[in-house]
Amino acid sequence: TLAGGGWRLPTKDELLSIVDTSRIGLAIDTTAFPDTTNSQIWSSSPYVGPSGGAWSVNFYFVNGFSDNFATGNTYRVRCVR
Repeated sequence: TLAGGGWRLPTKDELLSIVDTSRIGLAIDTTAFPDTTNSQIWSSSPYVGPSGGAWSVNFYFVNGFSDNFATGNTYRVRCVR
């Protein structure tokens, strides 16, 4: 549950630190993170550029990757505390 408060969006670097480059498909430990899907995950790291967006991380590719997207897009979040 999310009880207890203190939750926040992780930074791009925090999300990239849990990418498992030894895996193909979902590039994350699915035992530790069983609900990870093949969608973009928002980070709290702003993208400094013309889009005015934020960085996201996708765990579905061979090595995972990060990209910047406009903040109007709908993606999943993974909260940390």
